[in-house]
Amino acid sequence: MKYEADGKRYIYRPAVSRQASVKGESRSFVQRVFGGEVGPMLAHFVEDAKLTPQQVQELRKLLDERKE
Repeated sequence: MKYEADGKRYIYRPAVSRQASVKGESRSFVQRVFGGEVGPMLAHFVEDAKLTPQQVQELRKLLDERKE
């Protein structure tokens, strides 16, 4: 955390962005729970989640883009 003194108080700000934090935690989670394998993690969440047709379409689009 970064901070600056303002009289007797300190104003704290994050040292890393939210995006960087989420990315790091996601990688850590996949490593710990799924042995670093993303495919089984995706399969688990897709099978377990209640996805709308729009969400399924978005996932398909992302996967299709990944293939190219």
